[in-house]
Amino acid sequence: MLQDSLLAPRPAWLPRAFALICRHDFLTAPQLAAVLGLALVDLVTVLEALVTEGLVRRLMPSRPLHEETLTPAYLLTRRGAEMLALATETRAVRVPSAHRSLYTLAHDLARNEFALVLERLANRGLLTILRWETRRTALADVAHVPMRGGTSRIPLVADGLALVSVDGEETGLLVEQDQGTVSIERMREKYRGYLAWWRGGGPVHRFGLKSLRVLTIAPTDARLARLRTAAIDATGGQGSALFWFVPQREVTVAEPERLLAPVCMLGHADAASEPLLSRVSARAA
Repeated sequence: MLQDSLLAPRPAWLPRAFALICRHDFLTAPQLAAVLGLALVDLVTVLEALVTEGLVRRLMPSRPLHEETLTPAYLLTRRGAEMLALATETRAVRVPSAHRSLYTLAHDLARNEFALVLERLANRGLLTILRWETRRTALADVAHVPMRGGTSRIPLVADGLALVSVDGEETGLLVEQDQGTVSIERMREKYRGYLAWWRGGGPVHRFGLKSLRVLTIAPTDARLARLRTAAIDATGGQGSALFWFVPQREVTVAEPERLLAPVCMLGHADAASEPLLSRVSARAA
Protein backbone atom coordinates (compact mmCIF):
# COMPACT_ATOMS: atom_id res chain seq x y z
CA MET A 1 0.00 0.00 0.00
CA LEU A 2 1.29 3.47 -0.81
CA GLN A 3 2.01 5.69 2.17
CA ASP A 4 -1.04 7.75 3.17
CA SER A 5 -1.06 11.49 2.74
CA LEU A 6 -1.63 13.78 5.68
CA LEU A 7 -5.14 14.54 4.41
CA ALA A 8 -6.67 11.17 3.64
CA PRO A 9 -5.87 7.46 3.28
CA ARG A 10 -4.81 6.29 -0.14
CA PRO A 11 -7.38 4.29 -2.14
CA ALA A 12 -6.65 0.57 -2.31
CA TRP A 13 -6.35 0.67 -6.11
CA LEU A 14 -3.55 3.26 -6.13
CA PRO A 15 -0.59 0.81 -6.30
CA ARG A 16 -2.16 -0.77 -9.40
CA ALA A 17 -2.61 2.65 -10.99
CA PHE A 18 1.00 3.58 -10.24
CA ALA A 19 2.22 0.27 -11.64
CA LEU A 20 0.21 0.81 -14.84
CA ILE A 21 1.62 4.30 -15.32
CA CYS A 22 5.10 3.02 -14.56
CA ARG A 23 4.81 0.22 -17.14
CA HIS A 24 3.63 2.51 -19.94
CA ASP A 25 5.32 5.82 -18.92
CA PHE A 26 2.20 7.91 -19.63
CA LEU A 27 -1.51 7.20 -19.34
CA THR A 28 -4.66 9.30 -19.40
CA ALA A 29 -7.37 9.14 -16.77
CA PRO A 30 -9.84 7.46 -19.21
CA GLN A 31 -7.22 4.79 -19.96
CA LEU A 32 -6.62 4.14 -16.26
CA ALA A 33 -10.32 4.18 -15.44
CA ALA A 34 -11.11 1.60 -18.13
CA VAL A 35 -8.40 -0.81 -16.97
CA LEU A 36 -9.06 -0.39 -13.25
CA GLY A 37 -12.86 -0.31 -13.55
CA LEU A 38 -13.15 3.03 -11.73
CA ALA A 39 -15.44 6.01 -12.07
CA LEU A 40 -13.58 8.63 -14.08
CA VAL A 41 -14.50 11.54 -11.81
CA ASP A 42 -13.22 9.74 -8.70
CA LEU A 43 -9.99 8.77 -10.42
CA VAL A 44 -9.31 12.30 -11.64
CA THR A 45 -9.88 13.70 -8.15
CA VAL A 46 -7.19 11.40 -6.75
CA LEU A 47 -4.75 12.02 -9.62
CA GLU A 48 -5.05 15.77 -9.27
CA ALA A 49 -4.40 15.48 -5.53
CA LEU A 50 -1.28 13.46 -6.31
CA VAL A 51 -0.15 16.16 -8.74
CA THR A 52 -0.42 18.67 -5.89
CA GLU A 53 1.63 16.35 -3.65
CA GLY A 54 4.34 16.02 -6.29
CA LEU A 55 3.94 12.26 -6.80
CA VAL A 56 2.41 12.53 -10.27
CA ARG A 57 2.92 15.04 -13.07
CA ARG A 58 0.32 16.18 -15.58
CA LEU A 59 1.09 16.77 -19.28
CA MET A 60 -1.24 17.91 -22.06
CA PRO A 61 -0.92 16.12 -25.44
CA SER A 62 -1.20 18.02 -28.69
CA ARG A 63 -4.32 16.15 -29.83
CA PRO A 64 -7.07 14.01 -28.28
CA LEU A 65 -7.14 10.25 -28.73
CA HIS A 66 -10.84 9.36 -28.66
CA GLU A 67 -12.36 12.20 -26.66
CA GLU A 68 -13.57 15.40 -28.34
CA THR A 69 -11.57 17.52 -25.91
CA LEU A 70 -7.97 17.17 -24.84
CA THR A 71 -7.38 14.90 -21.88
CA PRO A 72 -4.19 15.25 -19.82
CA ALA A 73 -1.72 12.45 -19.43
CA TYR A 74 -0.14 11.50 -16.12
CA LEU A 75 3.35 10.22 -15.36
CA LEU A 76 5.11 9.41 -12.14
CA THR A 77 7.61 11.83 -10.69
CA ARG A 78 10.80 10.53 -9.13
CA ARG A 79 9.11 10.70 -5.74
CA GLY A 80 6.16 8.74 -7.09
CA ALA A 81 8.45 6.05 -8.50
CA GLU A 82 10.27 5.80 -5.17
CA MET A 83 6.98 5.44 -3.29
CA LEU A 84 5.87 2.66 -5.67
CA ALA A 85 9.20 0.90 -5.15
CA LEU A 86 8.73 1.00 -1.38
CA ALA A 87 5.16 -0.28 -1.64
CA THR A 88 6.11 -3.17 -3.93
CA GLU A 89 9.58 -3.85 -2.49
CA THR A 90 11.21 -3.34 -5.87
CA ARG A 91 13.80 -0.95 -7.24
CA ALA A 92 12.63 2.49 -8.28
CA VAL A 93 12.38 2.78 -12.06
CA ARG A 94 13.68 5.64 -14.13
CA VAL A 95 10.90 8.09 -14.95
CA PRO A 96 10.57 9.59 -18.44
CA SER A 97 11.62 13.15 -19.18
CA ALA A 98 8.52 15.34 -19.18
CA HIS A 99 10.18 17.97 -21.37
CA ARG A 100 11.32 15.59 -24.12
CA SER A 101 8.06 13.65 -24.04
CA LEU A 102 5.88 16.62 -25.00
CA TYR A 103 6.89 16.18 -28.65
CA THR A 104 5.73 12.58 -28.86
CA LEU A 105 3.11 12.42 -26.12
CA ALA A 106 0.02 12.11 -28.34
CA HIS A 107 1.76 9.41 -30.38
CA ASP A 108 2.87 7.46 -27.30
CA LEU A 109 -0.58 7.60 -25.71
CA ALA A 110 -2.11 6.16 -28.90
CA ARG A 111 0.52 3.42 -28.98
CA ASN A 112 -0.16 2.67 -25.30
CA GLU A 113 -3.87 2.36 -26.10
CA PHE A 114 -3.09 -0.64 -28.30
CA ALA A 115 -1.01 -2.24 -25.55
CA LEU A 116 -3.82 -1.73 -23.04
CA VAL A 117 -6.33 -3.30 -25.43
CA LEU A 118 -4.16 -6.41 -25.62
CA GLU A 119 -3.77 -6.43 -21.84
CA ARG A 120 -7.53 -6.31 -21.31
CA LEU A 121 -8.04 -9.15 -23.80
CA ALA A 122 -5.35 -11.12 -21.97
CA ASN A 123 -7.06 -10.47 -18.63
CA ARG A 124 -10.20 -12.01 -20.10
CA GLY A 125 -8.25 -15.15 -20.97
CA LEU A 126 -8.53 -14.66 -24.74
CA LEU A 127 -4.79 -14.45 -25.41
CA THR A 128 -1.40 -14.43 -23.73
CA ILE A 129 1.01 -11.53 -24.12
CA LEU A 130 4.51 -12.95 -24.38
CA ARG A 131 6.24 -9.66 -25.12
CA TRP A 132 5.51 -5.98 -25.55
CA GLU A 133 8.49 -3.97 -26.75
CA THR A 134 8.80 -0.25 -27.52
CA ARG A 135 12.55 0.41 -27.23
CA ARG A 136 13.94 1.66 -30.53
CA THR A 137 17.18 -0.26 -30.04
CA ALA A 138 15.23 -3.51 -29.67
CA LEU A 139 13.04 -2.85 -32.72
CA ALA A 140 15.36 -1.28 -35.28
CA ASP A 141 16.50 -3.14 -38.36
CA VAL A 142 17.49 -2.37 -41.95
CA ALA A 143 16.09 -3.58 -45.27
CA HIS A 144 18.12 -3.69 -48.49
CA VAL A 145 15.82 -3.24 -51.48
CA PRO A 146 17.14 -3.94 -55.01
CA MET A 147 16.82 -0.87 -57.21
CA ARG A 148 17.87 -0.01 -60.74
CA GLY A 149 21.59 0.55 -60.58
CA GLY A 150 22.08 -0.65 -57.02
CA THR A 151 20.47 -1.29 -53.68
CA SER A 152 18.48 1.05 -51.47
CA ARG A 153 19.10 0.86 -47.71
CA ILE A 154 15.85 1.49 -45.81
CA PRO A 155 15.93 1.84 -41.99
CA LEU A 156 12.99 0.14 -40.28
CA VAL A 157 11.95 1.21 -36.77
CA ALA A 158 8.42 0.33 -35.71
CA ASP A 159 6.63 1.89 -32.73
CA GLY A 160 5.96 -1.35 -30.90
CA LEU A 161 6.15 -5.12 -31.11
CA ALA A 162 3.57 -7.38 -29.50
CA LEU A 163 4.10 -11.12 -29.38
CA VAL A 164 0.85 -12.86 -28.51
CA SER A 165 -0.15 -16.49 -28.19
CA VAL A 166 -3.59 -18.01 -28.75
CA ASP A 167 -4.00 -21.72 -28.03
CA GLY A 168 -0.23 -22.16 -28.40
CA GLU A 169 -0.05 -20.35 -31.75
CA GLU A 170 2.28 -17.33 -31.60
CA THR A 171 1.90 -14.22 -33.76
CA GLY A 172 4.00 -11.07 -33.82
CA LEU A 173 2.34 -7.69 -34.36
CA LEU A 174 4.74 -4.96 -35.45
CA VAL A 175 2.90 -1.69 -34.82
CA GLU A 176 3.14 1.45 -36.93
CA GLN A 177 1.28 4.05 -34.87
CA ASP A 178 0.51 6.77 -37.41
CA GLN A 179 -0.29 10.34 -36.38
CA GLY A 180 -0.44 11.85 -39.87
CA THR A 181 2.94 13.54 -39.44
CA VAL A 182 5.06 11.30 -41.68
CA SER A 183 4.82 11.85 -45.42
CA ILE A 184 3.03 9.30 -47.56
CA GLU A 185 6.15 8.94 -49.69
CA ARG A 186 8.21 8.04 -46.62
CA MET A 187 5.64 5.45 -45.58
CA ARG A 188 5.54 4.06 -49.12
CA GLU A 189 9.29 3.54 -48.92
CA LYS A 190 8.97 1.96 -45.50
CA TYR A 191 6.33 -0.50 -46.72
CA ARG A 192 8.61 -1.41 -49.61
CA GLY A 193 11.37 -2.01 -47.08
CA TYR A 194 9.16 -4.14 -44.84
CA LEU A 195 8.26 -6.41 -47.76
CA ALA A 196 11.93 -6.94 -48.69
CA TRP A 197 12.81 -7.48 -45.02
CA TRP A 198 9.99 -10.03 -44.66
CA ARG A 199 10.98 -11.90 -47.81
CA GLY A 200 14.58 -11.99 -46.60
CA GLY A 201 13.62 -13.66 -43.34
CA GLY A 202 13.83 -10.50 -41.25
CA PRO A 203 11.17 -11.52 -38.69
CA VAL A 204 13.01 -14.78 -37.97
CA HIS A 205 16.50 -13.27 -37.89
CA ARG A 206 15.59 -10.18 -35.83
CA PHE A 207 12.86 -11.44 -33.52
CA GLY A 208 12.76 -15.22 -33.93
CA LEU A 209 9.23 -15.00 -35.33
CA LYS A 210 7.80 -17.18 -38.08
CA SER A 211 4.45 -15.37 -38.06
CA LEU A 212 4.38 -11.57 -38.15
CA ARG A 213 2.01 -8.82 -39.27
CA VAL A 214 2.79 -5.15 -39.74
CA LEU A 215 -0.20 -3.31 -38.29
CA THR A 216 -0.71 0.35 -39.18
CA ILE A 217 -3.08 2.24 -36.86
CA ALA A 218 -4.27 5.47 -38.50
CA PRO A 219 -6.09 8.42 -36.88
CA THR A 220 -8.74 8.82 -39.60
CA ASP A 221 -10.35 6.78 -42.37
CA ALA A 222 -8.94 9.13 -45.00
CA ARG A 223 -5.39 8.77 -43.70
CA LEU A 224 -5.80 5.00 -43.45
CA ALA A 225 -6.94 4.81 -47.08
CA ARG A 226 -3.92 6.80 -48.24
CA LEU A 227 -1.51 4.64 -46.28
CA ARG A 228 -3.09 1.43 -47.53
CA THR A 229 -2.90 2.69 -51.10
CA ALA A 230 0.77 3.55 -50.52
CA ALA A 231 1.45 0.00 -49.33
CA ILE A 232 -0.31 -1.49 -52.34
CA ASP A 233 1.58 0.81 -54.71
CA ALA A 234 4.90 -0.03 -53.06
CA THR A 235 4.42 -3.78 -53.08
CA GLY A 236 2.04 -4.43 -55.96
CA GLY A 237 -0.27 -6.06 -53.42
CA GLN A 238 2.28 -8.81 -52.83
CA GLY A 239 2.39 -8.18 -49.08
CA SER A 240 -1.29 -8.84 -48.48
CA ALA A 241 -0.56 -11.31 -45.69
CA LEU A 242 1.96 -8.95 -44.10
CA PHE A 243 0.26 -5.53 -44.05
CA TRP A 244 -2.79 -4.83 -41.93
CA PHE A 245 -4.57 -1.49 -41.40
CA VAL A 246 -7.03 -0.38 -38.74
CA PRO A 247 -8.53 3.01 -37.78
CA GLN A 248 -7.73 4.34 -34.33
CA ARG A 249 -11.40 4.38 -33.28
CA GLU A 250 -11.41 0.56 -33.35
CA VAL A 251 -8.47 0.41 -30.93
CA THR A 252 -10.03 1.54 -27.66
CA VAL A 253 -9.32 0.31 -24.17
CA ALA A 254 -12.91 1.11 -23.17
CA GLU A 255 -14.12 -1.54 -25.64
CA PRO A 256 -11.18 -3.86 -26.33
CA GLU A 257 -13.39 -6.43 -28.08
CA ARG A 258 -13.69 -4.07 -31.06
CA LEU A 259 -10.31 -5.33 -32.23
CA LEU A 260 -11.80 -8.83 -32.46
CA ALA A 261 -14.39 -7.70 -35.02
CA PRO A 262 -13.65 -7.62 -38.78
CA VAL A 263 -12.31 -4.05 -38.68
CA CYS A 264 -8.88 -4.49 -40.30
CA MET A 265 -8.04 -4.12 -43.99
CA LEU A 266 -5.23 -6.07 -45.63
CA GLY A 267 -2.66 -4.73 -48.05
CA HIS A 268 -4.19 -5.68 -51.36
CA ALA A 269 -6.82 -3.97 -53.46
CA ASP A 270 -9.66 -6.50 -53.17
CA ALA A 271 -9.31 -7.25 -49.47
CA ALA A 272 -12.39 -7.33 -47.29
CA SER A 273 -12.35 -6.33 -43.64
CA GLU A 274 -11.09 -9.05 -41.32
CA PRO A 275 -10.40 -9.47 -37.59
CA LEU A 276 -6.76 -8.95 -36.68
CA LEU A 277 -6.65 -12.16 -34.62
CA SER A 278 -9.21 -14.56 -36.03
CA ARG A 279 -8.47 -17.29 -33.48
CA VAL A 280 -9.12 -14.85 -30.66
CA SER A 281 -12.34 -13.75 -32.31
CA ALA A 282 -13.50 -17.35 -32.58
CA ARG A 283 -12.83 -17.94 -28.87
CA ALA A 284 -14.69 -14.78 -27.89
CA ALA A 285 -17.75 -15.66 -29.98
